[in-house]
Amino acid sequence: MDIKVVTTISGELVPREECRYIKGNFYKIGDPNIKDSGDCYKINDRYYRASTSYIVFDEYKKEYVINNDTIKEGIIDFSDEENPVLGFFVPHRVYSVDILLLNGTHKTLMHSSLVKDNLNYRYCKSADSFVHITQVTARQINEFPRVSLDDRYSLQYNCDSYIGAASKKFDATDLIIDKSISSFAPSLKDLTFGWEYETTHGKVPARLVDGLGLMPLRDGSIGGLEYASIPLQGEKGMQATKLACKALSSFTKYDDNCSLHLHVGNIPRNKKFLVALLKVLCNVQEEMYSLFPIFKQYNFGVKRKNYTKPLPALRLLSKMDDKIDDSNIDKNFDVLFEFLSMGIPLNSFGSTLEEVTHHPSDPRGTSKWNIRSRYYYVNLIPIVFGNKQTVEFRIHTPTDNSDKVLLYLFMCGGIVNYVKDNYNGMLKTGECSPSLADMMFSVYRDNSALCDKVTRYIENRRGNTYEQNCLGNIKGAENEIRVPSISGPERKRRGHSSSESARLLDSLYGSVQPPTVRASRETISSDPVSW
Repeated sequence: MDIKVVTTISGELVPREECRYIKGNFYKIGDPNIKDSGDCYKINDRYYRASTSYIVFDEYKKEYVINNDTIKEGIIDFSDEENPVLGFFVPHRVYSVDILLLNGTHKTLMHSSLVKDNLNYRYCKSADSFVHITQVTARQINEFPRVSLDDRYSLQYNCDSYIGAASKKFDATDLIIDKSISSFAPSLKDLTFGWEYETTHGKVPARLVDGLGLMPLRDGSIGGLEYASIPLQGEKGMQATKLACKALSSFTKYDDNCSLHLHVGNIPRNKKFLVALLKVLCNVQEEMYSLFPIFKQYNFGVKRKNYTKPLPALRLLSKMDDKIDDSNIDKNFDVLFEFLSMGIPLNSFGSTLEEVTHHPSDPRGTSKWNIRSRYYYVNLIPIVFGNKQTVEFRIHTPTDNSDKVLLYLFMCGGIVNYVKDNYNGMLKTGECSPSLADMMFSVYRDNSALCDKVTRYIENRRGNTYEQNCLGNIKGAENEIRVPSISGPERKRRGHSSSESARLLDSLYGSVQPPTVRASRETISSDPVSW
């Protein structure tokens, strides 16, 4: 049987059955997943001619797609270090970035790795853009992004209005989890956690914030922006924390006026747990202060006021019974409640804790600074008055070292989990004064590697803090504290050169392989590269 051959619109001789007849001409049917493989392509059960503007080849998806407003023409490669190759793609919300070419025109770069080894381009932090070396100075390359007054006043103090959108973007992003994080994360059990990172200069580009669950906020106590995280959990939350620390390290600065706050959640909101937690926090607070600069306890005029005061342990515990059960829990809880409410009894709100939804000094939730009882080393206001089921640990000095941040999480999470596991028994026996070491061993004894790292973290902090106190350094020396690695190799945190910043972006948010291989477009890699 003879096979009928026809001449296509491009002049090629092709079997008739491999063509589509459109408006008087034959068009070779191409594979939608292979660029320039035909004269027409079948998309969504309909054939489109390649010569029209209705379809384009999406270089990210590696397939022909319907052309629409989301498709952009940008740079998909370089034929050499100077000459870009143009193509079409939907810009990736993390990988795609602006680039300023030799001729002074701006284009969208499909993937930052395309200029990874191109010596003619440098990453410019302040513009979040790759720039040709003839179009930028060395000083401009290393400048931190500036935060204008408009930037600050366009943001809210509170993250409540941002959490929904930020959570959706975070949920849509798959993070590649480090093995070390996978091995340690289950030990935190079902606790959730959230961070507040305070900064004085710079800002993280929005495209890098989106997938990490971070929300920039305005904070009146600092000169820069505060970055709060959405409620995080498990290994994905810990990986996001590691990546957030790296992004903050690259794009922001902090000083002694800043702090790192941790919210620990998914905890019981009942009277017995709260009383037991208060007792433990009162009894362990001297140990906690021994890990941080002495100004955290006494202030000494370092800050406008003491934001991390010691809990009035003697006053509170002297009003409480040694042993507590159902018969006297209400009486003992009232001691805690009136301390936090600044003198207002629980019965002013109702008969149960569930009826308490706001603090009397901040009924609308817009003036948290009016609540003086929140400025202790641990803030219990969110769980008692905010109905958020979280407590806030406020004592840590600022850092963007992910090992310190994650070990601090395990230490504070260990305290909370110890109380969760034992609060009924502790109250009945009156044994509410375990040491940090006892709590860490009890909670992490099934993971000896993690237990060892948290214990060494505590010992290292205590030893360094003691040395600084002896030297009269009331602000401490956070950068001198060495801690065990929990999230990968220890890396230099400051002073990145422009080329190092570019490689940093690749290691955080890009693939080291060229974007010519089909891959998950929502996966953010943290594979380490040489700095």
